[in-house]
Amino acid sequence: MLLNRDGKRQLGFYRVTRGKAYDDGRPVIELDYDVPENPPSLWPIRGELRALGEQYYLARMLYRTRTGYFTVLYFSLEK
Repeated sequence: MLLNRDGKRQLGFYRVTRGKAYDDGRPVIELDYDVPENPPSLWPIRGELRALGEQYYLARMLYRTRTGYFTVLYFSLEK
């Protein structure tokens, strides 16, 4: 489940797994939005996270098309 900063609004659900990045095959934590609880408009979204130390992650949102994924945005996460 994804929440906004105040922790009140549910924006979607995702499955968390360890996998390989779409473009370079290096290890990432995957956030897969292709789950039945989401509307179909969220199914093509995939997040990839890499640790930047113990408290921070660099992440990117990818969007799946017929020809593959493209990066929509980069963001950071803090524990």
